[in-house]
Amino acid sequence: MKVTVLSAMAAAKGMKKGEGQSFLIRSGDRSLLYGFGADETAMENMARLRISPDVVDTGFLASGLPADAGGLIPFMRENRRADIYARVNAFDPRYKKGLFGLKDISPDKRLRSFRRILRCKNYFAEKDGSFVTFSLSAEDGAPSPAERTYYRRDEEGRAVRDDFTHEMYLLVRGADKRWTLFCGDAHAGLASVVRNASALIGRSLGGTLDAVVGGMYMPDGRDMPAYNGYIDEAADALVGSGARFYAGNETGVYARTRLSIALGEKFGAFAAGETLEL
Repeated sequence: MKVTVLSAMAAAKGMKKGEGQSFLIRSGDRSLLYGFGADETAMENMARLRISPDVVDTGFLASGLPADAGGLIPFMRENRRADIYARVNAFDPRYKKGLFGLKDISPDKRLRSFRRILRCKNYFAEKDGSFVTFSLSAEDGAPSPAERTYYRRDEEGRAVRDDFTHEMYLLVRGADKRWTLFCGDAHAGLASVVRNASALIGRSLGGTLDAVVGGMYMPDGRDMPAYNGYIDEAADALVGSGARFYAGNETGVYARTRLSIALGEKFGAFAAGETLEL
């Protein structure tokens, strides 16, 4: 399996940095795109790498947040054939807490009417067994203690903390049933996401969890030592799974350092323009 990073906060020389993450995944005869980034960055980097957007046969919206949904329309302009999977609530109204209250960060309303976008619930498996998607509620997981800013509306219209059920995690099958997990920023908690993926593989898919690619929403801040327990729990889940971890957006220097000590050679990072051989 080859994974080319099209958008990330870090970028290789000659590539453009992006707020969101986007990965071109080539496995067997499939070419998948997980995440679209915040804007046109992924498409611009594809052009720099001389990769045609038309190679993508299936796309996955990592979440309904701007960093993931903002690049969807630019992709759909360039690729008119790929099916795109999104959670049923991916385009619901969404807000971010700031100094002056809640700011509307809802996805573009036009996305609600595109027929190419296939809405799926918590679990979806491709017929040929090449990929599986699942979601996890923050209420059932162990979300990052650094996450206190995103909100949604409940059934009565009240602003409540986002449960991140709109975030889609993707398992892609590689050679010898070695699965790679793509988890975006894992707002529901990296440890919970990894453990759920491992359980899913063991219970119904067969094979092993070989690699995890994404972030863990643990940006650097003033009180990082207070988050040691959360970071260590993620490290324990990764060690227990035996998987390699490639850290991306929203995984700060402090968290990366602590994870690299725990994981050793199984810890890595990525930048836009790079290709991971998995």
